[in-house]
Amino acid sequence: MDALAPRDPPYVMDGLSLDAVRAVQARPQFRDAVRASAQASIDAYHGGRLMSWIMSDRARSLLGYVAYYLELAGGAGLTPTRVKQVCAELGFCSPGRGAAMLALMRASGYVALVTDPTDKRVRRLAATDKLKEMLQSRLAPQIAAGAMVMPALRGVPERLKDGPFERALVRWFGERFMQGHRMLVHAPDLFLFAEHNAGMVILFNLLLSGAPGDAFPPRGPVQTSVAGLARRFKVSRTHVLRVLRAAERQGHIKRTADHYDGVILQPHLTQGVMDLFATLYLFFEHGVNAANAKAK
Repeated sequence: MDALAPRDPPYVMDGLSLDAVRAVQARPQFRDAVRASAQASIDAYHGGRLMSWIMSDRARSLLGYVAYYLELAGGAGLTPTRVKQVCAELGFCSPGRGAAMLALMRASGYVALVTDPTDKRVRRLAATDKLKEMLQSRLAPQIAAGAMVMPALRGVPERLKDGPFERALVRWFGERFMQGHRMLVHAPDLFLFAEHNAGMVILFNLLLSGAPGDAFPPRGPVQTSVAGLARRFKVSRTHVLRVLRAAERQGHIKRTADHYDGVILQPHLTQGVMDLFATLYLFFEHGVNAANAKAK
């Protein structure tokens, strides 16, 4: 099994039980929060053939946090060797692809060589302001969406530029990930989408494309365009069709028109999206509480 998939049996972090997830979903504005999170995920998406060839967009996103966490965690710090070790241990990409992506991050200015202030002979890789700002720009809208239903998250997006708090939060996120926590623990039906390039944003686009007057998530047919999805997310039409056909084979969607121009999202799939974001908001709440205590 891929290490990004929920474990069997799944690892469930304390406080993220199914009962806790259902309690979050019962709160007012939860569906508005999910709508905002889905749109924020689409807005933050950046495709690219070179990056997609190296690793999936899900793994690229995780690697940014992993790189920053390794710098903060001490020990060997952020080095190509450590990145390759983590990639092998967690299984989200091959060690060679992890090293290639790290090299691309360095060439793009997301990580840089710095001199150890205690020993100028030692040079290490470190996350640059560019990487930190990119991670903050992805995280802030999701936390803001979660704040609609989680009072502890109110005001947190503005605090992401607070150095001690931000570092404590990233370290907590990284520690949970290294221990085995996966966001899909309560939403395994989404794994197919998560492991295809642009798969999650294709799903979120469908989720947000319900007909006027339909519920959210949509219960009726969703009109879409394979060519439009391909253009928007910088993938081929063949790739979009591959994702949709795989989803149909697994019973996640039903086709209502030729070439997938109309689909119906199945209830278990839309419930999976609801479960994913409820888990995410709980995860944020626990992380913020821990970072508050650490940053004091």
